[in-house]
Amino acid sequence: MVYSVFFLIFLLAHLMGDFVFQTNGIAKAKMSGLKGLFVHSGIVCITQLVFLSVYGIKGIVAAVINGMIHFVLDWSKNKTSRYFGRAQTFQFVADQLIHIVVMYVLTVIMAGDGEFVDQYVVYIKGGIAFITLTYVSTVGTKQLLRDIYKHINCQAFFLKYERLTDACTAIALWMACFLPMYWGVAAGIIQFCGYYWYQRQVYRYGIRESLIKYFIYAFTAFLLHHLL
Repeated sequence: MVYSVFFLIFLLAHLMGDFVFQTNGIAKAKMSGLKGLFVHSGIVCITQLVFLSVYGIKGIVAAVINGMIHFVLDWSKNKTSRYFGRAQTFQFVADQLIHIVVMYVLTVIMAGDGEFVDQYVVYIKGGIAFITLTYVSTVGTKQLLRDIYKHINCQAFFLKYERLTDACTAIALWMACFLPMYWGVAAGIIQFCGYYWYQRQVYRYGIRESLIKYFIYAFTAFLLHHLL
């Protein structure tokens, strides 16, 4: 349980630094030069330092090492991005998986005792689920649509209130997972009808685009419900 708690805190801090605290300006800056990369990696590192400091020197060392590795990985991502063309989703997923593997390895090497935070595990898991649904899944899903459909690739990354409505949809699907199966399925079907109507009226998305988005949010919610 000790290692899992350390890893969960590590992961929560990563998600906050890499998504919640990454503004549009920082995202653009890190793609255009080393200064932006330093700022972004610094934010990730500082966030993890704050969270992992409860583990003392081992937590601090793990956060600093991961911050440096994060910089190298994002620099490599910038350099190789042009080779992925219309497969940016693959690069996005691969990048996040590598970050997670690095954190897991550092957890195994550095984790010390930390039983005193076990009582907060439920809140840590809740934070991970919330950020994954509202930030990671919405970004990854929209990137997938941009890779598939040329007309969406020409639009702004998120249209007006699109991220907010998608985040609320993903959270609602996560909450539906706690209902009895039949009630959860019924709630999901009803929710999709409303979601599709809104997507069609506001963003002019067809049934395929809406289904892709909704399925990914539903799958992510289901997976988080069973893993966390």
